[in-house]
Amino acid sequence: MRILLIGEYSNVHHTLAEALRRQGHEVWLVSDGDGWKDYPRDADISRTKDGWRGSLELILKVARLLPRMRGWDVVQIINPAVLYLTPKWNRWFFNYLKRNNRRLSLGCFGDDYAVIQGMKNDRHFDYTDLWADGKALDFPQNRKRLALWLSDERRELCQTVVEGSDYLIPCLYEYWKVYNTAENQDRLHYIGLPVEDPLPPSLKGEAKVKVLVGIQKARGNAKGTDRMLPLLERLAAEHPDRIELHKVENVPFAQYRQLLEEADVLADQLYSYTPAMNALAAMAEGTVVISGGEEEYYHFIGETELRPIINLRPGEDEENYKTLCDALLNREKLEQLSKESRAFVEKYHNADLIAGQYLEIWGGITHSEERRSPSSSEPIHITAATDAAYLKYCASMLLSLTDHHHEEPLEIHLLVNSVSQEELDYLSSLIDNEIHHIHYYPVEDTRLEGLPQGKEQYISRMTYSRLFLGEILPKDIGRVIYLDCDILVEGSLRGLWGTSLEDKLLAAVEDLNSADITIYGRLGINPREHVYFNAGVLLLNLEKWRECDCQKRALEAIASGRNLEYGDQDILNLLAVGQTCCLPLRYNLQDFLLRQKKPPLMREAALENWNNELDYPVIIHFTWTSKPWSYRSFNPYGKRFWAYFDQSRWKGERPKFTLKEKLWRWAYRTGIRFNIVNRYRPV
Repeated sequence: MRILLIGEYSNVHHTLAEALRRQGHEVWLVSDGDGWKDYPRDADISRTKDGWRGSLELILKVARLLPRMRGWDVVQIINPAVLYLTPKWNRWFFNYLKRNNRRLSLGCFGDDYAVIQGMKNDRHFDYTDLWADGKALDFPQNRKRLALWLSDERRELCQTVVEGSDYLIPCLYEYWKVYNTAENQDRLHYIGLPVEDPLPPSLKGEAKVKVLVGIQKARGNAKGTDRMLPLLERLAAEHPDRIELHKVENVPFAQYRQLLEEADVLADQLYSYTPAMNALAAMAEGTVVISGGEEEYYHFIGETELRPIINLRPGEDEENYKTLCDALLNREKLEQLSKESRAFVEKYHNADLIAGQYLEIWGGITHSEERRSPSSSEPIHITAATDAAYLKYCASMLLSLTDHHHEEPLEIHLLVNSVSQEELDYLSSLIDNEIHHIHYYPVEDTRLEGLPQGKEQYISRMTYSRLFLGEILPKDIGRVIYLDCDILVEGSLRGLWGTSLEDKLLAAVEDLNSADITIYGRLGINPREHVYFNAGVLLLNLEKWRECDCQKRALEAIASGRNLEYGDQDILNLLAVGQTCCLPLRYNLQDFLLRQKKPPLMREAALENWNNELDYPVIIHFTWTSKPWSYRSFNPYGKRFWAYFDQSRWKGERPKFTLKEKLWRWAYRTGIRFNIVNRYRPV
């Protein structure tokens, strides 16, 4: 297999490259040597200057290497920002690699948007290096990390790389946990860090236990050495005849390695569940480490016996001190921990073992001569409905859909009314390819005649056509995702497609007005039995739909003369009382969910994860008057919608506003400037 590794952290890629070569594979390692550590590599992409001169020098270095970065079976980058350049350059570099190689693998080995977002609070862990003792760890280094990785540019870069990668390979349990989402599960593979196999050691000290504390000025607080050091100093002061403490600060790497070879115990990290590369390298030599070794981590890897790591927890100083005394003052126990450390690394982190795990994942696909066959993955069935007036907007929606499913097979079932064959042929030329297929189903005017318009004039009667899906679509289609045309797809729908319906009729995101009691009164629905949902995005159980004869029940509801202000959305809610699964907000981010203030008529329970859902948008829904072609629209995602629109033959076409509409827009912008209106969040 031909493998290209790009980037370096703590000698991980160099160690992996050597193990892969021993197993007979061609490997080329391109990195900056992890900065001042200067680890070996085959080609250099280090940055030696600041400012524009440094950027230009690095761009030229990379440009000279680009011809050799084509045609590899698999390329692994160590981080979304693998080049010390702007996110824009890193995005271009990633797209180049994706176009010119067979498979892309993202090594989730350090800070990125998902990691920082997942560790900045107690969403996933009791503590992290950003959050402990019930509050943020407000250190200069952490403030810098948050500002860097939560910026809009970095967020967009990480989203592009994560969505475009064939494999996501976290090296720590913490990283695996933050990446373990429905969208990532098919691509997510935890693999530990590779460590070379040294000669079996024993404890180095004779009379005293030598404890090494290495302090990095820039990261001492973030690693927790500032909280471990007082405990170790106390221990050394109380037992000077048994403990010898070596505290070093910012020493050269070679000197640090020499000190580590002489140490019996290494104080590595406090804010971690998992041992990282520094700790594992020490453990391989029999050094006992104070680092991450939570029971949750041992359970994750399936280890029931070995417990080699001295695990401390933030905020438990007296308990931590007792733990240190029990371990460091007991020579016999230290000997046992030393042996277990060596055995642990051999069992889980031996470089040849780790290389084999990579090859097992990569080789499942890249051993073949061809790319993955579209038929090897279950197609996602999508349906939508359009008439001639909405066709151009429907095209934009479908282009955004296919753009986020480059190698995900899609079967698109489009219900059409009054659309010419020439227009359908053009739409097919935009969408149809080897893995994306579009099918058309004409809906006659006779089906739509007499259907109520509803309260909102922008609602086309074609939306009622989804009430006939059970009859129109082939009977072998048991479930389908319905999408309105005023939608922008921002991520993979594989997670939505895989949602369990539990024999319910449909799954949907609740509506912005779900707490408006008048809706339930108007429809005669008990709010204790049903949550009013928005029908712009639906996962429909067509088997259940046909079984319950929902089409007939829908037409009966229309004929009953009910007050259907929101047309077929009201009807669908009537049909699905007690038969609805609630979807996360990210699958239907309606306009007001993108504002800075909470929607006033949405249930508080639905907004509990509001902020987190906004970080992982999958579907943007231009509800109400936020449609990009409306003069009342200031939705920030409108620009992305128009970018897809301009990939069609309608490129450059924009709505023309009247003087009155222009004045309204000016007044709204003035309200934004003076913070009068409910502003949108930046995206």
